[in-house]
Order: sequence, then structure tokens, then C-alpha cells
Amino acid sequence: MVFRLLRKLNLLLFLLALWQGHALWNVELANAQPAVFLGRPYYGGGTTGIGLNARFDHSQPNGVANGVFTDYNGQQVNNPVCPPSCYDGHTGYDLPLSYLPVVAAADGTIVYAGWENPNNHDGVNLGLMSKIQHNNNHQTIYGHLSEIRYMTGRTVGRWQIGTSGTTGNSTGPHLHFEVRHWHNNDYRVTDPYGWNGSGADPNSNTNGPSHWLWLDWPARELPVPNRTTLHTLDDGPVNDTTDRFDIACLSGGASGFGTGSTSNAINSDLYWTFTEGTGVDCWVNWRTPNLPSTGQYEVEVYVPLWASVQNHGYATRAHAARYRIVHANGEDTIVLDQHRLGYSKDANNVVHWSGPGVWISLGRYDFSAGSSATQLVQLADTAFVPANNTYGQPLDPDQGRLLLVDAVRWVRIQ
Repeated sequence: MVFRLLRKLNLLLFLLALWQGHALWNVELANAQPAVFLGRPYYGGGTTGIGLNARFDHSQPNGVANGVFTDYNGQQVNNPVCPPSCYDGHTGYDLPLSYLPVVAAADGTIVYAGWENPNNHDGVNLGLMSKIQHNNNHQTIYGHLSEIRYMTGRTVGRWQIGTSGTTGNSTGPHLHFEVRHWHNNDYRVTDPYGWNGSGADPNSNTNGPSHWLWLDWPARELPVPNRTTLHTLDDGPVNDTTDRFDIACLSGGASGFGTGSTSNAINSDLYWTFTEGTGVDCWVNWRTPNLPSTGQYEVEVYVPLWASVQNHGYATRAHAARYRIVHANGEDTIVLDQHRLGYSKDANNVVHWSGPGVWISLGRYDFSAGSSATQLVQLADTAFVPANNTYGQPLDPDQGRLLLVDAVRWVRIQ
């Protein structure tokens, strides 16, 4: 009898030891340094990068200020005195990219592209954003974008996925870059620069340990594209003598478009119309001009600072202008937020609009040499992306927002 009890006790002790070992192994696995995998979310930067506007707050990175900011070196600052790069409650890093291409930091799949808050497109959250799922239980988030290049579900490599901007809760154009990792049954924010403080990381209890995730230089850098010749096509018969620009409406001709005159526009003129809710009534085409050679071109669209329509200010421009790009390898639809271009807010929360306008990159594509009737950039007056579309949500169901039409240019990339 005693022997049987001892055998059962030994078995229980053995199982308990196995369970404890498994638990300790899981803890060690969760705390282990993952393989570095991140590149910079922008082109270039050299050995030092472009700097940081605001850092990750290890004291409470949940978007809510608690009066204390702690950086990855363990330096702690108490509010209200807060030096540059301090941002109480910040969940990521802010990079000084002003309307420049944003690059995926690693290969992955876009699991969300659109407004962080689908019901409010003005002044809240990260605005227009993309979230990428990587195959190592990490996610990267890119916020305050002016343009999203790819839809939800698209697999991407380390190339341009959007253009930086100032949508959402933003005081001026920049990129919010954020990293999350799988911890305690959820994706939680983590600092890709790790923790270098002398004591325990105050963020680790809630969100798990932070580790250095950056590739060694130069692997973390993508070279700046070599831009050569520019080929600009303006918006109308007065300035376009090659008949490469056309404009039409279902209701007949260009009756749905108004014209504007401003020194902020290319060649001082532009077209405008109002967005439709769900259908297309009017559209414009910029057909490729006489391109000198077959190859890769960066497509850029110019949006001027202009709002000389009664009861329409700069901020009533379209939230989701849809540019359809037909190129040598197919076509892509790009969503651009026109309404926040040129927007900034000073330390006193006073809003400023600065011009004359902005050239926005829509990405790089292959085009054939010469002029083409079928390779083009098209802008339609519908700003609605249906919920069953791969964007996964209506990006801008509102009618009656101001849609501006000016110039497009093709920039040869060597």
C-alpha cells in the first residue's frame, strides 16, 4: 500500500516538474531575443538614419498620458517639462518624412489598409494607415499616411506601400511607425530599439520584453531611387497640346467639372468637381506622354492648395481620391487623401495651410516607351470603396467633397 502511494506521489512530482519545466521553457522562449528582421521604413538614411521626432514611451505606451515618459535608455522625464522626441504614452516612433514614400520594413501581408477610425477621418487616431503581418509573430504599423498603395490581403516586399502625410491626429506631415509582437494572447506594442536601461523595463509586465529588431547596416537601408527625367502632363487642352489629357461625364462632355485659376496650380489652372457617393459620373484620364524608354517610372500627382468654391475650404477636399493606374503589367487603384495636404498645427493648436501644393508619389510601375492610349492614370469622382472590396470598408462614403484635378508626372527611375 505504501509502495503504491509512493509510486503515485513520484508520478505526481514528475508531472509537476514537467509542467514547471514547460512553463519555464515558454517564459524563456517568450523572453528570447528574436532574429533581427526590420529595415528602415523609408529610402536612404545612410549610417545614422534621418532622426526621430518622437520616441516610444516605456512607462505606459497606450496612447494615454500618465505624466511620465521613459525612453529605451531608461531616461525618465516628468511632465510638463518634456524635451524634443519625448511623447507621453507614445506607442511607436515618429519619423520626419514629409510627403515621401513609405517602405515596408520587412516582407509580409497587409492585414489592414484604411482609416484606423472608419467613422472619423478628421483629427483622430492614426488616420489613413497600413498594418503588415510578418511571419515571425510581429506586426508593423504605418500611420498618418496621405496615400495607401495596396489593399488588404496583398503580399508585399520591402518596397513602397504608401506616402507619408498628416491624416488623423497629427500636427504636420510625418510617419508614425509602430511594432507589435505576440504576447499573452494578443499583439502588443514593443520597442524595436529594445531596452537599454539599468533597471527593469516598466513596459515588460504588460506588453512583454522589448528587443533590438533592426538589421545591421547597410542591410537595413534601401537606396534612394535614382530619379532622372521628368515627364509632366497638365490638366487641359490649353496647356496639353498632345491630346494626352481627356475629361468626360456620363451626363455629357465635361459639364460636371468646374475650372479654377490660381498660381498654386501647375500652369495656374485646374479642374474640380464634387465626389459622388457610390457611382461614377465624371472622370479624367492622363494618358502617358512620349516616354523616352521602356522601364520603371514613379507616378506622381500634383494637388494644389486651392478651395475657391463657395462654402468649401481646404479641409473639404476629398478624403479618398481614387487614382487608377494602368501600366505595362496590369493596373492598380491607389487611394489618396486630398483634404489634409498642406495641413499643420502649431504649439498653440492653431491650424495652418501651406502651399502652393504637393507632389504625391503613387508608386513605381513599368511603362512602355512612347505615347500610349491604354497606359494611363485615371481619376474618377466616386470616393466610395464598397465594404466587399478588398479594402474591407467604405473609405469615404460622403458625397459632395471637393475633388481637385491638376497635373501628373512620370519620373524615370534608373
